[in-house]
Amino acid sequence: LEKLVALGAIDRKGRLTANLGESMALLPLEPTYAKALLSSSTYNCSDEMLTIVSLLSADSGSIFVHSLNQRAQATLRRMEFMAPEGDLITYLNVYKAFKKAGESKAWCSKSFVNFRCLRHAVKVRQQLRRLLNRLKINVRSCGD
Repeated sequence: LEKLVALGAIDRKGRLTANLGESMALLPLEPTYAKALLSSSTYNCSDEMLTIVSLLSADSGSIFVHSLNQRAQATLRRMEFMAPEGDLITYLNVYKAFKKAGESKAWCSKSFVNFRCLRHAVKVRQQLRRLLNRLKINVRSCGD
């Protein structure tokens, strides 16, 4: 309960807080992910956070496929997505490239990326997007 209080989802008496707590309760996410997603609209990066939270919530294993036979190639491909800002931006880069490639299974294989994980993240993202629309939260990109 302390975590929910710290996130502002519930008050000290254990009741959902108006707006934030009620909105967080509607999202099928871990509380920290729900808070991050809801707070992201304040910073005009809700589109990016929606993607990142979807990838983290997809729970379909690692986003990257490990190949013992082609370790060097896999490492080189993985480096193409790497971001100095960290793993979350790396995941965002992978997702954007996957979408740009038309959600291609062949692209995933060539890029040593887990197709099943990314497809599941696409579905999670669609569901969360519908919920954000229902909550009247604008989804905007920091790149706009």
